[in-house]
Amino acid sequence: MVSALHSKISERTVHTNAGSSKLQQLYSTAKSTLSGAEQPGPAEVDKLKAALAAVPLHELGLQKPIQDPPKGWFHKRQSRAPPITYLHVHEDSDISIGIFCLPANASLPLHNHPGMTVLSRVLYGSMQVRGLDLVPREEHATDGSDPVAAVALETVLDSSSQPAVLFPKSGGNIHQFTAVTPCAVLDVLSPPYSPGTGRDCTYYAEQPVNSNKVALKEVQPPAEFMVKSARYLGLQIDPHGR
Repeated sequence: MVSALHSKISERTVHTNAGSSKLQQLYSTAKSTLSGAEQPGPAEVDKLKAALAAVPLHELGLQKPIQDPPKGWFHKRQSRAPPITYLHVHEDSDISIGIFCLPANASLPLHNHPGMTVLSRVLYGSMQVRGLDLVPREEHATDGSDPVAAVALETVLDSSSQPAVLFPKSGGNIHQFTAVTPCAVLDVLSPPYSPGTGRDCTYYAEQPVNSNKVALKEVQPPAEFMVKSARYLGLQIDPHGR
């Protein structure tokens, strides 16, 4: 479990089923919008973002952190980065919903989402987001065989920010999250990762090409990168509900 310094996860189960909750509405909206082969249009994306923004923390079994860690705590008290906690909310063949709880300074390394649409909302705290999109090979000239990506997004998001959205070829499909403060991020992915069908998660290191482009090299995630699963205590989604 995440330390109380980073995230306070409610110890009570809220309900066994989401019913007509905001979480159930998010699932229903995502299921109807993202299950097809076509990329959602602007109106559908706005509807998805509104549904994601409407889910309250208590439905997810979460509370805001009790406090930020003391100044210098991360560097003085930890020999390695504290683990990130993942809370699995729901997954089926079309949709995956989960929550990442990041201690201050923890990072989800640069990684991709092949053929996927992803919506992310900061539930509490703040995080830095760096997003890249691949550049078609004919649009760049490098001596190496490594793919080249352009910076699509570099910003800090917090709980007051609109949910971010990325698409298979735009919006920062290859991204990195770094927690500025203890934070939690609610993610909706469609379709889910599936290594057997070519949707595996690949990690990258970047090498500057110019002021806005980088060459990407596939790497293993850093040795200090650790994600631990914890029991999700919020509402349960009914895949047959509305």
